[in-house]
Amino acid sequence: MTRRRVAEAISEYVARRGRGTLPGGWKRWADATLAGPSVPWRRLLGSAVRRAIASAAGCFDYAYIRPGRRRIPHIVTPAMRRPKVTAAVVVDTSGSIGQSELEAAMAEIKGVIAAAGIGPGGLLVLACDAAVGASARVRRVEDVQLSGGGGTDMRVGIAAAESSHPRPDVVVVLTDGQTPWPEAPTRSRLVVAIIGDSRAAASVPDWATTVLVPTA
Repeated sequence: MTRRRVAEAISEYVARRGRGTLPGGWKRWADATLAGPSVPWRRLLGSAVRRAIASAAGCFDYAYIRPGRRRIPHIVTPAMRRPKVTAAVVVDTSGSIGQSELEAAMAEIKGVIAAAGIGPGGLLVLACDAAVGASARVRRVEDVQLSGGGGTDMRVGIAAAESSHPRPDVVVVLTDGQTPWPEAPTRSRLVVAIIGDSRAAASVPDWATTVLVPTA
């Protein structure tokens, strides 16, 4: 209660006199104290990615890589196998994305790497504006190279991710949302992180999982 009353007094002082002799850090502290509860977007995004990965990992098929346990004379039966889950990240690097948005995107790429449990092939990361720029498989977030600055069309990045080999089971798109989207559901499970303006989430298709990432 005391902290809130002090924050209210600081805000009232700034409203009456401007900054005056008040240190800027106090104003930022007051704004943060008086702000409503923040959305745990990191936890929500991590949960969405983990659910998509777990769902893809639950898929299975028959394969003859290892013979099945069922014994039939003169017949080799296939065994059940669970495919290794692969993931790709499409990062919006268009001109409308600022430095804070890119820093948030880079932080979430690191989270995806940890959540996906990337194997020897690494995580496919594509920098995309109106076309796909840098594209590489990485094992560390420090290895990601982002380039771009033009228009915005995440459909190009999603299509490039799905055409890669092996095709990713999960595609995570980090964008400000000012982009057209595929009209039909993608073969990969699509997780969209809207960075910044939450109103852009309204354009994301219903079949995709959407998470809002504030930049403040």
